[in-house]
This record gives sequence, C-alpha cells and structure tokens, in this order.
Amino acid sequence: MKQFHEPMTTFAIISFVFILIINAEVNGITKRTERGLPEFAVVGKCPDHYENEHCSCDINEASLSVTINCNNIQNSVQLKNALEFKRNNDRFDWFVLQNSTVTALPVQLFNNLSFMGFIMSYNNIEGITDDFFAGSEGSCEYIWMSDNKLKSGFNFKGLRNLKNLISVSVLATNLTTIQDDAFGNLQNLETIVLERNRISSLGENAFGNLPRLRRIDLSWNNLTRLVNGSFNTWQSKRPVAIEKNAFSNLKTYYVNMKYNSLTTLDQEVFEPLLNRMRAIRGSKLFVDGNPFICDKSINWLRKKPLEYRQQVYGLKCIDQDNLMKFASHN
Repeated sequence: MKQFHEPMTTFAIISFVFILIINAEVNGITKRTERGLPEFAVVGKCPDHYENEHCSCDINEASLSVTINCNNIQNSVQLKNALEFKRNNDRFDWFVLQNSTVTALPVQLFNNLSFMGFIMSYNNIEGITDDFFAGSEGSCEYIWMSDNKLKSGFNFKGLRNLKNLISVSVLATNLTTIQDDAFGNLQNLETIVLERNRISSLGENAFGNLPRLRRIDLSWNNLTRLVNGSFNTWQSKRPVAIEKNAFSNLKTYYVNMKYNSLTTLDQEVFEPLLNRMRAIRGSKLFVDGNPFICDKSINWLRKKPLEYRQQVYGLKCIDQDNLMKFASHN
C-alpha cells in the first residue's frame, strides 16, 4: 500500500525559506556571473512608511535583501491593496504568500513589481494566470509552491518568459498532468520538483529543451509506465500515459521516481537514460516504493548489473525479491 507524506509544517516551510534565501544570496551572484546572467540588484529598501495589516516588508540585515511577506490574507482585495504603495523601489528579492484564503489572484497583481523569488504555500489559490509573473521576466530565479488548491493544475505557460529561472517546485498542489512542452525553452532551469501530486501523465516534450536541467523529482505521484522514447527520442505522437518525447535528450544527474506505480523499467526507455547518466559522475535514478513485476521485460537489467549498479537505487519486486541485489546501496 502506498504511503503518503504528512503535509509540511509551517516550521518546515520557514526552514526551507531560510535555506533557499541563504543559498540564493550567498551563491547567486557567483552563479549569475558564471552563466553570464545579469546580477539582480539587491537594493535593501522597503517602501516609504509601509504599513499593512496583513503584509510586512522585511530586510535581511546581513544581505540587505528585501522580502514582501503576506500571511492570513482573506480575499483578493486585501492582497491587491497590500501591494499598492508609493514606489521608491520596483525591485525586491522575495514575495511570500502563506496561509491565505484567497482563491482568485487579481489580474496584474504586482503591477510590474519584480522579484527574484516567489514562495506560496498553504493557500486556497485555485489557479495561476499566464501573466501572474509579469514584471519579473528578467529577475525571477526561484519559485516554490506547496499545498495550494489548484483546480486545473499549475499553469506552466506562465513560466516561459522567466528567462533566468533556476528552480521551480510545485508540491502537493493537485497536479494530474504535465502538459506538452510545459517549460518551453528555459535555458537556465536546473531543478524541477513535482513531488506529492497526482501526476499520471507527462505530455510530449514535457522536459525538453532544458539544456541546464540537472534534477527532476517526480516522487509520490501516480505514474504507471514510461514508454519507448520518454527520455530521449522525437518520434510518433500516439497517445500514451507518458509521451514519447517527455524527457527528450535529458542529460540530468538526478531523477527521482519514488513511490509511483511503475511495474517495469522498459529497456528502450531507461537504457539510453542510464547510458547518459553514466557519463555524469554521481548520477542516480531512484525508484523505491514502486510495485515492480520482475518478468522478462526487466531481464536486460539482470544481464548488465555492473554497468548500472551505480545509477539505479531501490528497485525491488513486489515479491520482495531484490532484483538489484548486486548493488550495495540496495
């Protein structure tokens, strides 16, 4: 029986925010310089005389980063009013929205304010519009959304203009599918975390055209089977649970598919992926907690244990036979 994680506590969210901010601020300038990205100007200045019942403007004394932090907002009018202030600065580091009962986000909410990162957790948000991140096209690098109540899934199209986006995490947000070409051509995207959703299908080229992508986490979803070409080919478009091009030319070092419903690892899908991963030191494919049936479809792994033992973690059959017993980490 599949187990489920307990919802993240407020303490866990706060801890994550702290770690994310520290990592972004300590390493951000170095990473931007290495990749030729424009430095995000940390101005360390809140709006003049900013006072709001539900939102605060907080400055990190060490880094002078500025966070607009909103909690317990009850409706979209309150949220809109909280972001209408006299402008002495249009650029901020973080926008944080937590524990709100807002269901519909106002159109042009930020009115061209720009942020380096967005953190939105434990809200009643039902949808994200295409232009939600308008104003942050050149500045946004981090997005974290968890435990929201999206009815129609996450609108990934809204990310396509965020040219400097490094990491996107959408957790426990009722996602059921990743649409075709979901992430477009985000040249700097390195991390995608989609754990604790209900994803049962991946669209065509869902993770294609992402040359810097190094980590995908699809754990605790409802994926059942990956078909030929899911990771690396551009072929037919016949409808399948996971489209043939979903992981087109993926050259990542970390793929987490724990606790889905995979029953096999198709050779045509996973052998090319593992071959590419072998070229990247420390690469790992995690498959713990899937109900694998170790029939002839998985014999290709039996024949090449030494070649893949450093990549595949946690492959066990439903009869408790550990197929990959040759691997010390299993």
